[in-house]
Amino acid sequence: MSNPRLKTVGPALGTRWRVVLAVATVLLGAVAYWQWGGTADRREEALRLAKEGRLVEAEPLLLAAAERDGNDAEVVAALALAKLGGTDAGSAEQYLSRWCALRPTEARSFQLRMDLRHRVARGMVLQADRHRVLETALTDGQQVLELDPANDPVRREVAWLALQVGRFFDAEVECRRCLSAAPRDGWLNYLLAKICHAQGKRADAEAAVDPVVRARPDFAEALLLRAVLYHESEQPDRAVPLLQQALALNGCPRRECLYRLGLALAATGRPDEARKVLAEVDLLNLTGAVANDHFPNNPAMRVQIAEAMLGVGRLTDGNAELDAVLAADPNFAPAHRAKATYYDRVGQPAQAAEHRRRTAQDAP
Repeated sequence: MSNPRLKTVGPALGTRWRVVLAVATVLLGAVAYWQWGGTADRREEALRLAKEGRLVEAEPLLLAAAERDGNDAEVVAALALAKLGGTDAGSAEQYLSRWCALRPTEARSFQLRMDLRHRVARGMVLQADRHRVLETALTDGQQVLELDPANDPVRREVAWLALQVGRFFDAEVECRRCLSAAPRDGWLNYLLAKICHAQGKRADAEAAVDPVVRARPDFAEALLLRAVLYHESEQPDRAVPLLQQALALNGCPRRECLYRLGLALAATGRPDEARKVLAEVDLLNLTGAVANDHFPNNPAMRVQIAEAMLGVGRLTDGNAELDAVLAADPNFAPAHRAKATYYDRVGQPAQAAEHRRRTAQDAP
């Protein structure tokens, strides 16, 4: 026999549970909407701060937004720009690469990555590493030109990068395309001369660089290249004044100019001047190697640097360097030997003899 109370309670309980379920659904939806709305607000705040240039404030918000959605191209792009504008620009590459992948038809990300990679390559010590990174920068530049063929600044950069990695044909093609729009551009004509010289086209190189040297006597790199071409055509006497002119300019590639000047002076029968100039090259090589941690900064190396200073006539600097070495180790024979040379140069034979005696006494 059925219970009439169950017939009335059952439907009532079902109704109440449906009401509870509906309320719970509404509440969960409200919470989800609030969370979504907060996330959206934080994303917009991050993008706003980035656009205003407030990168320090924007970066943590952008990072959080990128973690939530790694395919948000606008956030990834803003994060890449924030990294580029910060103190650790090298960390921008991963975000630039993500930007390139998300927006493969946009040229800007590829151009920014090309610029970053070129900058990183310039700071690399090992030639193999520098070449590898320059190749990736060149690939980015070529991608930019596919997307934006009218981008002349990038085409110039591509020509330069192609020259740096030894792709001379590509370099010449891109350089001549740029020159078709700006035939009197000094830098482009210098670049064409460099490219032609690298391919052994001396006449073409001379034809390109000569107008630059005439019009731009302050263009040290062009003066250097013209001097090299003169030397290679057995006219070292014409190379010497150009190299001396270049060395007087700010921003001159000093080490290469000095080396070329030393060779040209030797070829013109001026060996004493050549030795002095090449001694300065040795000094630059030694100090650069120590500064870049290629050679240890120990007493033996410091004596070599002091001897190179004496060789270029920097007597006071060389003597001070030797005094510092001997202050740390009074019995270091190579320093005494170099001190004897110093005193010979300044006309004090007694002191020179004393340091030679110390050299013999301290030698093992």
